[in-house]
Amino acid sequence: HIIVYGGLINEDFEINDQLLAIDTTRSVWQWERVNFENLPPARFDYAGVLLGKYLMVVGGETEVGYSDSTYGLDLEANKTITHFDLTEALNLPRSAYDYSLFETGRDPHLNSRRSTTLKAILLGTLIPVFVASVAFVIWWFKSRKSGRMITDPWTMQPVSK
Repeated sequence: HIIVYGGLINEDFEINDQLLAIDTTRSVWQWERVNFENLPPARFDYAGVLLGKYLMVVGGETEVGYSDSTYGLDLEANKTITHFDLTEALNLPRSAYDYSLFETGRDPHLNSRRSTTLKAILLGTLIPVFVASVAFVIWWFKSRKSGRMITDPWTMQPVSK
């Protein structure tokens, strides 16, 4: 669907308060007036945002001047609303908005998940470092044994201690 609300009708600045729609699934597109309960006052030059089944109308110019009002239009129920649930409006499954802007409360499991991830990273890093350190210490002690022959790296000749 293509939805249009308000606007100017002609050069005489006659402001329109109609809500019109085109069903784009039909083979012939035709504007149809939508019967709507309690449309906001006529306006043009407003900001319109479509959020799922809601059209948010913000500001614009009315017959008495600029407006700072915000209206919500429920396009399924064909009426003006005063509040709405964004998750219901967008019809999102719970998994799609668990950790996004749509989540209004805190997830009690979020901190435990973070701490589990942190533990896994620390263990995955510290265990190899510990094993490498132990291997180095063992090698170092073995190389210090008395009686081991040391060679000069340039001449490859044995060097006395």
